[in-house]
Amino acid sequence: MNGIIGAIDQERDLYKVLFSNNGDQCFWQKLRAILTKEIRSRAQLYNVHLTDKIPSYYAQELLIDGLLSLIKAWIDNPHPESVEHFSKILNVSQMLAPIDLLEKIRTKKDRAIKARSFY
Repeated sequence: MNGIIGAIDQERDLYKVLFSNNGDQCFWQKLRAILTKEIRSRAQLYNVHLTDKIPSYYAQELLIDGLLSLIKAWIDNPHPESVEHFSKILNVSQMLAPIDLLEKIRTKKDRAIKARSFY
């Protein structure tokens, strides 16, 4: 993923245009194909497959759209992370379920209960 992100970083202004609403549809198709290949490669590397909890087509689309949304947000960020740091963010993002991105707001009472549970 570092290679893809590095290439995007080198031509950030071009990719801002390509990722815009007026972007080139052929670009999107090619990028989706690259990401599909990357997902399949990673699945093979980790000896996993797409879930059967939803049709695999939709699972793959969910992964690709998540990656594209994060890449677009990174391109649009006026103070973007380094290529290496953002690549790590992308990798971690693919290991999280959407529910894992939400955490309960801890109250003083929650912290007190947790503190007591250690004793």
